[in-house]
Amino acid sequence: MSSLRTAGSSASESANFCMCVKAPNATIFFFLSIKHQTLLHTHLTQHPGMSTHIKGLIKDNLLIADLKTDALKDRHWEEILDIINFKQGLTSLTLGDLWNCNLTKNEPAIRDQLNQAQGEMALQEFMKSVKQYWAAAELELVVFKNKCNVIRGWDDIFSQIDEHLNSLTSMKMSPFYKTFEVDATAWESKLRAASTLLDASMDGQRRWVYLEGIFFGAGDIQQLLPQEYSRFKSIDSEFVALMKKASQSRGRVGRRVWISGL
Repeated sequence: MSSLRTAGSSASESANFCMCVKAPNATIFFFLSIKHQTLLHTHLTQHPGMSTHIKGLIKDNLLIADLKTDALKDRHWEEILDIINFKQGLTSLTLGDLWNCNLTKNEPAIRDQLNQAQGEMALQEFMKSVKQYWAAAELELVVFKNKCNVIRGWDDIFSQIDEHLNSLTSMKMSPFYKTFEVDATAWESKLRAASTLLDASMDGQRRWVYLEGIFFGAGDIQQLLPQEYSRFKSIDSEFVALMKKASQSRGRVGRRVWISGL
């Protein structure tokens, strides 16, 4: 450190200067006074080896800063450790290890992992949103003749299913799809099954509403069509019981009433 002292500079100034020089920070010059910046420039000119070392540290730190991202998962870090030939494992990795492993040399491969992680994160967030939506999605229920609740707003639920199915299909074009293929394929099957089930439910409700008006709306229908009346009365009891279950689950699409078995 004493070799870096210059005429007219105090011991404390040289000490502070040397600490600044040794600090591997990408923004090193912003923490120096004008006087110390001039001093730094002079010494780096006189010691080109130190200048190269500091520039290398600054470049490494820019990459290290990029590695500080939530997008990187354990699988990505395992690849990065393999790239830099670090065998001790992620939990043992220190900042000093990163400085000592020649990051600059391996920067292209490391940035490939960063790009992979960031691309996968976008797909991961989408898959998360799909799961959260259908875990909380509710059908709109309205009271029908003070008898039970029936569903309305079918268009909205089918529109959301179609939107998610289209997005899941578009995911297949992504170079990062492979990581989520199993999960995405499972959800595609679930949503197609839900669409089929809800379509059948909509048709069944429409028929029930129509027949309910006929068999329970006309006073003489029981005498005119006794067998049909008895059959519909049984269907009516089953339908009302089903809709009561739907009301108890608040019409949640993800619950057993509507997508049982998924």
